[in-house]
Amino acid sequence: MKSSGYRCEPAELDRDRQDILSIWRGNLSNVAGQAAKFDWFYMDGEAGSPIVSLLVHAESGRRVGIAAAGPRRASWNGRVVHIGVLVDLAVVPEHRSLFPAMLLQRSLQQSVPGSLAALYGFPNPRAAPVFARVGYSKTLDVRRFVRVLRSRVYLRRRVPGWAAALVARPLDLAISLWAGRRAPEPERFKAAWSSEVEARVDALWEDAEHGNGPILVRDARFLRWRFDRMPGKAFRYLNVEDGDGQLAAWFACEDDGETLAVRDFWTIGGYDSIDPSLVGLLLREATKTGCSAVSLEFGGASNIVRILEAAGFSERSRRPFFSYFGPGSVLSGDTGWYVTSADEDE
Repeated sequence: MKSSGYRCEPAELDRDRQDILSIWRGNLSNVAGQAAKFDWFYMDGEAGSPIVSLLVHAESGRRVGIAAAGPRRASWNGRVVHIGVLVDLAVVPEHRSLFPAMLLQRSLQQSVPGSLAALYGFPNPRAAPVFARVGYSKTLDVRRFVRVLRSRVYLRRRVPGWAAALVARPLDLAISLWAGRRAPEPERFKAAWSSEVEARVDALWEDAEHGNGPILVRDARFLRWRFDRMPGKAFRYLNVEDGDGQLAAWFACEDDGETLAVRDFWTIGGYDSIDPSLVGLLLREATKTGCSAVSLEFGGASNIVRILEAAGFSERSRRPFFSYFGPGSVLSGDTGWYVTSADEDE
């Protein structure tokens, strides 16, 4: 693909590693971890290597930009297809303008349909116009929810420490009693923490409803790659089983200061429901481990959002989620996304 002094060409990952890392420097965050991220995401992806497009300045022959689409296995109407998450759009400063970014995105769209059945991404506010200009559609908002467990930390930001200490305990008790009525903890569930993925997640994934999709396949193979093998991060799982010893839910969590950040979750309710008692159990376990709050990101069924809000979660922010199905795509009909932080690359 070539136009207006630039062209795009497919990358060969082994050959082009150093050029890619060079473009990333000064453009993307986490400079120290970029080489490890390349090895993990680009060379060892659980669904294969990303489609990578390099932007070449025609006059100098210099490579000045990159964009990639990492393949993910997704369930759609009972079968597995590959869709691509858009990542690592970067253009060196002297060539950074709307046209090069659009050219990179259009080059990736040539993989749909074909190698990939669809593309999706989480553009920042500055990149959203680029996505819209090249044919992506805003599909939904991914919303960040927070449930405060200990209010003292938050009260300190607004009132003196002595006042925060005085008010926090009765306020936390009132919030707990209020939310407890909406998120009960039945005796038939019990929870345990683990540092690695349990094999039982495969049966839970198969047994729960997936809907029309597309929805990322949340099996042990994916979770081991996405969380257990991700460089520079440490995750733990809250596994919940029912009275028969069957896995009823799991929550993949990361400690973010005093906040327990739920990066992904899947339950017996599937893509469009969650038992309120499972939410209550998550909150109880987070409280026991000393967390001041629980956060999670979710985009999807309104019923899940309603249950989270009933348990005391409140929305703190949201960001747009864009998708591209391409001409004649098998995914262009009715869709039912289920989106969490795990759908991204970091």
